[in-house]
Amino acid sequence: MTTSEQINELAAALAKAQGEITPAEFDASNPHFRSKYASLASITAAVKAPLAKNGLAVVQGASAGEGSVTVTTRIIHASGQFIGSELTLPVGERATPQAVGSAITYGRRYGMAALVGVVAEEDDDGNNATANAVQSPAAAVVKTAAPSAQSASSAPLEDASEAIRWRGKVDRIEEKTGTSAKGPWTITRVTVGGSVASTFDAKLREAAEALQKLEADVVAEVRPGRKAGSFELVALEEDLPL
Repeated sequence: MTTSEQINELAAALAKAQGEITPAEFDASNPHFRSKYASLASITAAVKAPLAKNGLAVVQGASAGEGSVTVTTRIIHASGQFIGSELTLPVGERATPQAVGSAITYGRRYGMAALVGVVAEEDDDGNNATANAVQSPAAAVVKTAAPSAQSASSAPLEDASEAIRWRGKVDRIEEKTGTSAKGPWTITRVTVGGSVASTFDAKLREAAEALQKLEADVVAEVRPGRKAGSFELVALEEDLPL
């Protein structure tokens, strides 16, 4: 956290503002954790008037780095005093504008809630975070290759210039083993929302199995395979609302 040299006037004003701020409405839901949270709009609506009444304003900005976005949040007082903090979020090696935008919104929501002192999510005593850390090795994107810019008419496309993405749940996982001149091999066929992609990568198989057990919504990044109509699984991640 960063602050101006003096924060006495800001601290007094913020204390008064916090006494007037009503809880933000939990107007959005996370289907994966079956929980509700306050959106950026809800938090802004809850704090804007009390802050302004006491000479306070929130200023936020964002900057992009290699595979990440940093959101800076500051509370500024009419006297010029301020307090601020930064939150850096990963967006992947090939960040799309949508991924960057979602990360910025996520960072703004948490940054504002933390500095102003607003509860942004339901309190579950840390159960969701613990479960996610222990049960879900697929919480972060698992990359095995650069996604192809090529598209296929039979696949649902989100942004053909970047990659082919399927959204849904992991419906089925099938494994096939064999032996070649290079030794034994195992290929995994993962069905996501009715579409099938294959991978030789053990980490992607483990991620798919974890997400299937959690019944999580996922985003599967694929590219056309060598055989016509086939697809190779490139990455798999949880499709969490930000």
